[in-house]
Amino acid sequence: MRPNLLPFPILLLTAACAAGGPPPAPDPKTPPKLDAVSFTKWQPIYPSASVRQGEQGAVAVAMLCDEDGHITDGQVMVSSGFPRLDASVEQGAKANRWRCTPGLNLATQKPFAAWGAFRYHFRLGRPDTSTPSAPEDGSAPYAHIGAVLDPQSFTPPPYPGQAAAPHEPGQAAIRFLCGVDGKIIRAEPLSSPGTAPALTDALVAAAQGGGWRCLPGTDSTTKAPMEAWGFYRYTFK
Repeated sequence: MRPNLLPFPILLLTAACAAGGPPPAPDPKTPPKLDAVSFTKWQPIYPSASVRQGEQGAVAVAMLCDEDGHITDGQVMVSSGFPRLDASVEQGAKANRWRCTPGLNLATQKPFAAWGAFRYHFRLGRPDTSTPSAPEDGSAPYAHIGAVLDPQSFTPPPYPGQAAAPHEPGQAAIRFLCGVDGKIIRAEPLSSPGTAPALTDALVAAAQGGGWRCLPGTDSTTKAPMEAWGFYRYTFK
């Protein structure tokens, strides 16, 4: 009698198909949101020197919202063109006074820490109306912000071999364009003091590698997903 040889190759074929299949989709999530009450109480200061020199404009700032609803860090994502205005909003984000609604994994109902973003307008003669908002011109560069990197999809990038000081701790920051399908379209480096270019290049390459996913922005009128820019900063160790 011939032995039955079918189960073994069938198992091999099944395993091969499973190994080559797409990764599971990340859990649905909601992004972090700035708390308007705490922000209104501790609004960024309009620098007196900026007022005297007529400086005004919009600053897009990334904020790190932790699981407990505190904003613990910040970095300018898109400059107003005036360093004093940029620094005022960034310092506000780092002062640990603002609060936020953390991101939420809807499948597990667990909050998660994430970088969100908002835009702040400095307007001369209108201090009471300077609030986080979207710009009026939706066609302007970086007009739409608010995308968030999905932490469930994040894989730490390897330490680049061409770095000046191998495996010395260092930070790198990027902004990325998130598509409506939750895929990163492209990423751009953001400079910060003391950052090695090799680390930033490695983070950009990882973001554009196709494995990371993101939560797209939301149209304020239709509530539909939309392309938007997000921010991420990573510490290489």
